[in-house]
Amino acid sequence: MSRKPTYGELERRVRELDEELSGRKRSEEVLLIQKAYLEHLLDCAPEAIVLADRNHLITRINAQFTRLFGYAPEEAVGRICDDIIAPPERLKEASDITRRVGHGDAVKVETVRCRKGGSPVFVEAMAAPVWVGGEHVGDYVSYRDVTERKNAEEALWQSEEKYRTLFDESRDALYMTTREGKFLDANRALLELFGYTREELMRNVQVGDIYAYPGDRVRFQEQIEPKGSVRNYEIKFRKKNGTDIDCLLTSHVRRSDDGDVLGYQGIIRDVTEQKRAEGALREREAHYRAMVEAFDGLVYICSQDNRVEFMNRRLIERTGYDATGELCYKALHDLDAICPWCVNERVFKGETVRWEVLSPKDDRWFYTVNAPIYHTDGSISKQAMILDITERKQMEETLRKSSEKTKQFAYSVSHDLKSPAIGIYGLAKHLQKAYADGLGEKGKAHCDQILKAAEHISALVAQINLYISSSAAVRVIERIKVKDILEMVREEFSGQIGIRQIKWSEPEHLPELNADRISILRVLRNLVDNALKYGGDDLTEIRLDYKDTDAFHILSVSNDGATIREEDFEKIFRPFQRYESARGVEGSGLGLAIVKELVEQHGGEVWVESPREKWTAFYVSVSKSL
Repeated sequence: MSRKPTYGELERRVRELDEELSGRKRSEEVLLIQKAYLEHLLDCAPEAIVLADRNHLITRINAQFTRLFGYAPEEAVGRICDDIIAPPERLKEASDITRRVGHGDAVKVETVRCRKGGSPVFVEAMAAPVWVGGEHVGDYVSYRDVTERKNAEEALWQSEEKYRTLFDESRDALYMTTREGKFLDANRALLELFGYTREELMRNVQVGDIYAYPGDRVRFQEQIEPKGSVRNYEIKFRKKNGTDIDCLLTSHVRRSDDGDVLGYQGIIRDVTEQKRAEGALREREAHYRAMVEAFDGLVYICSQDNRVEFMNRRLIERTGYDATGELCYKALHDLDAICPWCVNERVFKGETVRWEVLSPKDDRWFYTVNAPIYHTDGSISKQAMILDITERKQMEETLRKSSEKTKQFAYSVSHDLKSPAIGIYGLAKHLQKAYADGLGEKGKAHCDQILKAAEHISALVAQINLYISSSAAVRVIERIKVKDILEMVREEFSGQIGIRQIKWSEPEHLPELNADRISILRVLRNLVDNALKYGGDDLTEIRLDYKDTDAFHILSVSNDGATIREEDFEKIFRPFQRYESARGVEGSGLGLAIVKELVEQHGGEVWVESPREKWTAFYVSVSKSL
């Protein structure tokens, strides 16, 4: 039979039970407090939190989960989390995470989950197993909304991609280097400029290797580091192939947060061709200035508001001072208003104007050429080149007066010759007619000679008058058809051409040109007449032709008759000169002189070509500027 506990033992046991009960109450109170804290922390947590049992069924979600994904507790509890928020394309990923957590792993990933309405949300998910007494009793999963961060990262990536594209596609060479001289980055333009591949530049090339003079890098660093940057710093670099290039370097210092120099970044612009062009421009400018200074005349440049921009030395000497900045009409001609003959308006419209002017400042004559100068900014200046022609004008006036006197004398001589010639002809004719029977054969022969000499004198007087008139006649420049002129010449000589069975040939198409109609007719008539007179018995063809150059129309009259000696080529165009084959043929020796005079009045020349074997060709040129 068991012993009954004593009162003391019972009392002690009661005390122990009271203490145990009190301890349990205190533990329960602590647990309740801790649970309240945990509930509060769970609901106030910035992450969406899910508690699940060992079968991954949701047992608890917090308020942030509801706010983030849109599910109320009653909609979520008892369901598998992946079934309600994992999008279809992420189910395998979600399943792998659940499997790893079930094996005791803690997993942290950035992924995408879906809200209740189906819209995606970027989250940072952290899942871990919950262990109690060494037993896996459930899962803890938190989701942090990182959508804003992801959007910012995407925007940053797009911005970096955009600037990377700009960096790579820039036509200027861009670079980033360390202070010690290692390339950190370079764009395509820099690689192409220096001839390296990216791998070569990054691995094998030091910055100092691309300097034509290595000491220049030290000087560059001494310049940039105190200032923080340089702009258009002139430097000479060297390509991989050894070619030196002139460059402009614009660069900035890269510093650490502590202010230490990390390296440099900037732009390299190849200006080698620009330097060459500038050198060539300076050389041309030097040549131009030398030409201007060597020019015997005056040169000045003025703006559209008539302000002098440049004067050469001779013009400064003439005006007595450098009038740059002053009004051109005041400086050059001492006028208070724009010159009456001013052509600036025409020049500034692009026209080059030439003319002669008498300056009221000193009554001297000047020949002036005014031309526009176009500047790169779109503005226009006028350049005037002026030559003092006072002496030439005086000589021309003297020559004109002398020519007029010569002309009057020639007219007087021709008149004085013509009258006696007509009288001699008349008397000889009367003597031959009235006294023929008493003259005998010898007397008749003398009369015939007198008649021919009188006729020759009359013909010579007529040619002299014609030569004089060719110099004095007023020219009327008009549009003429060469074909029509040749038709008139051919009609005039058709009788001789037909009787002698001479072939006439001319181009099917002939141009129109500006000239004096009567002058061109006389030129071509004289040349054809010349061919018929002096071509001789071997003449079978007269050929007329045309060609042109940039400045002249060129007409030619050729024949296959007698040729001309080369030593006579120039002499035959002088008055009263005749060539060897003209012996025995009547003529005054003025026909080709008249041709020369008329052609020169048309700004052209006349010349002859006559190979020894066959063919003689006379050429006349007529200026296209008429």
